[in-house]
Amino acid sequence: MVFNTLIYLGMILPLVRCGYNRLHETSCSHPADVVFLLDCSGSLRRDEFYEQLNFMRNFVSEADVSRSVVRVSLVTFSTYPRTEFFLKDYRTKRDVMAAISRTRYRGGRTHTWTALDYIRKYSFSPKFGSRPGVPKILIVITDGGSNERYKTIRSARLMKSRKIRTYAIGIGNQLNHDELVNLASKSTFIFHVPNSHSLKKIQNDVRRNVCRSVCDIWPADIVFLLDDSTSIWDNDYQKQLTFLSEFVKDITIGPKKSQISVVTFSSRPKTQFWLRDHLSKTEVLSAIKHIDRMYGDTYTSDGLRMIREHSFSPRYGGRIKASHIVIVITDGKSTIPTETVNQAKKLHDTKAIVFAIGVGRRVDPIELNSIASERQFVFQVDSYDALTTIKTKLSQKVCTLSITKVGEWD
Repeated sequence: MVFNTLIYLGMILPLVRCGYNRLHETSCSHPADVVFLLDCSGSLRRDEFYEQLNFMRNFVSEADVSRSVVRVSLVTFSTYPRTEFFLKDYRTKRDVMAAISRTRYRGGRTHTWTALDYIRKYSFSPKFGSRPGVPKILIVITDGGSNERYKTIRSARLMKSRKIRTYAIGIGNQLNHDELVNLASKSTFIFHVPNSHSLKKIQNDVRRNVCRSVCDIWPADIVFLLDDSTSIWDNDYQKQLTFLSEFVKDITIGPKKSQISVVTFSSRPKTQFWLRDHLSKTEVLSAIKHIDRMYGDTYTSDGLRMIREHSFSPRYGGRIKASHIVIVITDGKSTIPTETVNQAKKLHDTKAIVFAIGVGRRVDPIELNSIASERQFVFQVDSYDALTTIKTKLSQKVCTLSITKVGEWD
């Protein structure tokens, strides 16, 4: 009874977000190599096995399946493991869905450990489509304890040494506590349902949890450069800060996760707080509330220069292995456009990725494009109220950049 209570906690986790609005909060749009390991042993009926396939179909239907974003593989297991398709095999969601539909129930014994060893050796190998620097996710669904529990626990521990993030979904009441705990990378990756037909009840929670964990794997140093010129009304300036706070709520803050700094600019730039100053989400959100206004002209160039010269320095909390990301928000053309272009180019030369967000009709689209590292990193909205409409897409792009930066972080 105690175990059932514990594992049901996986079903009632707070609904954390990974940069999604309410309509798309369960979609996966960040690069990841995802392998499903499905139990097709004789303890499951044929229709129960096909409920697992339906669960997988639902996950895939909401994922951005492609060669460059989410790759998917399926392994089934009973007495022996069997790869139904590798990560490298299919480039489109349609092809993956068709391959899932071709998968058949086999029956047999529950040799979970052989399947885990097989996946560790082959499924996440570059030879079969796994990509360096991309998060590796394993989703295991099983209805009971394996035939040799200690072998399974040993194989699960070896899997963890490979930094493969493993989710364990248990079905029914014949589950083994130690096995499920050892299978999952952490306690919040454990889910339980009373029967196969109930898998649909947790599908959104599982997908949300997986997408969140993908976004948290690689660290990013993110510096916001906010326009504080006199052209911005006070209530619009507060909307800018609200947008910043909502962005921060969607990411994980910490010394080995993401760090946030804020620089404001008008007639002169000012660092409101450095990357090193606030290492928890609560601290960052509190610091944003205490940002004071300066007013003045629009010297965007000076803000860009300050970020290049100081913001990512190790002295102020910058990390060599982290992605360096700058998000510029402005509502008008800069005071010295030629110098803005010059400083933006110098910042690009440091390999920092720069996003440019223009608000209102006074923004110069050509200048925005010169500030941003690439055209795809430019956003334009009609008003500060409309900033909320780009938050999801901005979060997704920032997350994608973070997790494609290869580094050695525990």
